[in-house]
Amino acid sequence: MICSLCSLLCDQPVLHATCPLRLHALSQTAAPTRDPVPRSKTSAKELLRTATSIHIGGRFHSVETSRAAIEFARAYGASIDGSHPSGMFDATQAIAAHGAYLASLAEARSTSDCLLIVNPKGLRQHFPQLPAVLNKRLAGGEYGVDAKHCIAPKSDSSVIMIGSTDEKLQEHWSEHFSHVLSYDCDVDSLPQLLMGLATESQAGWETQAEWMQRFGSARYPMVVWGSIALPIPAIDLWAERMQTWYLQWNEHSRSSGLMLSSLANVFQHVCTWLTGFPSRIDFSSDEMRWDREEASTARWLERNRDNDEALLIWVDESSHEEPIADWRSRPVDRLRVIELVAHGPNWQSADFVPSEERQTRQRIPIGRPGVDYPASLLRADQVVMAYPEAEASLRVPDLLPCDAWLRSMLPKDLQP
Repeated sequence: MICSLCSLLCDQPVLHATCPLRLHALSQTAAPTRDPVPRSKTSAKELLRTATSIHIGGRFHSVETSRAAIEFARAYGASIDGSHPSGMFDATQAIAAHGAYLASLAEARSTSDCLLIVNPKGLRQHFPQLPAVLNKRLAGGEYGVDAKHCIAPKSDSSVIMIGSTDEKLQEHWSEHFSHVLSYDCDVDSLPQLLMGLATESQAGWETQAEWMQRFGSARYPMVVWGSIALPIPAIDLWAERMQTWYLQWNEHSRSSGLMLSSLANVFQHVCTWLTGFPSRIDFSSDEMRWDREEASTARWLERNRDNDEALLIWVDESSHEEPIADWRSRPVDRLRVIELVAHGPNWQSADFVPSEERQTRQRIPIGRPGVDYPASLLRADQVVMAYPEAEASLRVPDLLPCDAWLRSMLPKDLQP
C-alpha cells in the first residue's frame, strides 16, 4: 500500500492507520468549509501579458507540475526556483559536483547490518514511519496486525542514533530493532568523527565509544540522513565531507548512505532531467541560464521590490503548513502574485488576501497530487512511483490539478 502523504513507501496496510501525517491530513479534510476567496477581476492572462518580469517559486511535489512549470517558464521567459527548502538544493549540488555513494531504501533495509541515523528527531518529524519501513523482518511479511498496532519480529540490524535524542525516541526505534544505541553530539562534527575512524586500525576501535566500535566492526554500515532534517547552515560542505569519508572507507571496506528526500525534492530531479541543472533556471534571455544566486526567489524579490509590473507565481502542492514565503514578509511591496495552493485548514479563508490587494493577487485552490488526483511522485529512495488512484478518504472534490492550470496559461501554439 502506498502512502501519498510521505516520501516513504509504506508497504504494510497497518502503517497507514498509525501514520501521524496521514491522521493529521484526515483531520484537516474534516475541517468546516468557508466561502471561497473572490477571484480577482484582473485575469491571470492579463497579468502574464503585462508583466515585465515573471518568476515561479514554491513547493512542487509532483513530476507533472514540475514539468509543466518548466515549460511555462520557458514559454514566458521567466525564471524558476523550486529549491524550497534550500538545504535539499545545496545537498544536491554538492553530490552532483563530488559524486556520492548512495543506496536505495530497499538496499538499506535488506543488506545493511548497521544503520547510523543522523538527527533522528528531525527524521521522525518528516518520516515518522521510518523505523518500521527499515525493519527487514516487517517488510518480509513476518508480522501480525491488530486494530491499531503492528506486531513484528525485531530486526537484528544495529541502530546508532547520532544527535539529540530522548527516551521516547529510543523506544520508538526499539520497537523494531534489537540493538539501539544513541550518542548525543553535534551532527555537524559527524564527518570528522567518521574520518578519524577511517584512519585507525581495527585494533584502535576498541578504545573508542561503544557506537564507534559497533559501527567500525559492521559488515556494511549505512548512514541514513536527510537534508530537510539537518540543522546545519552549510549543508553542502557537510555533504562534501561525508563523500570524502565514503571514499576513504570504501578503500578497505564497504559503506554507503541513504539520503532521504521529501516530496519537495521532486522538482530537483525533474529539472535536472530536463535542463541538466537541479533548479534556479532563468529563461529571460535567448538562452537558458543557470544561476545559483541570481535566479533564486529571494534575489528576484530584491531586484523587483519597486517593480509594479513584476509577477510572482507561487506554487505550493504541500498539504503541510504553508511556509513563511519571502514575499509575504514585505507587505509594502507593490508585487503582483498568483498563488496556486493546495487546500489546508485556511485554504478558503477570505481573510488571506487584504481586500485592497485583491486586484493584483489571486489565490487559486489546487489539489494535492497523489491524493486529490493521480500523479507521479518520487519516493525517498529516488524511485519514481506512479499513483494510479487518488486516496478517496482524503480527497476534496473539484480541486484543480496544478499542471492543468499551468498548461492552460501557455500560448495556444504550445498547449497540448
